[in-house]
Amino acid sequence: MAGDARGIAGLDLGRALRAKWGALGYGGVQAVPGTRAFTLAEALRAKLPASGCVNVDAAAVVRRGGPPSGAHSDILHRELAQLVLTAGRVG
Repeated sequence: MAGDARGIAGLDLGRALRAKWGALGYGGVQAVPGTRAFTLAEALRAKLPASGCVNVDAAAVVRRGGPPSGAHSDILHRELAQLVLTAGRVG
């Protein structure tokens, strides 16, 4: 990351670095053309694409957890299990 902040005068540095170095959990798949994005509620209602990448914002249910991991371990939700089954064409 050294030197990457050069040339971005006038931009929110934190936002610019998160956009470049952010993880999948932060902003989802960014570099794959045609990637679709859904909220969790939309993904549970919609027919998900059979191929390609899909981003699902699960913040509606994945939100509990304190330091140091935050919500990374907040995965025990019926909606997430339903999403996995839907994505796998099981349910």
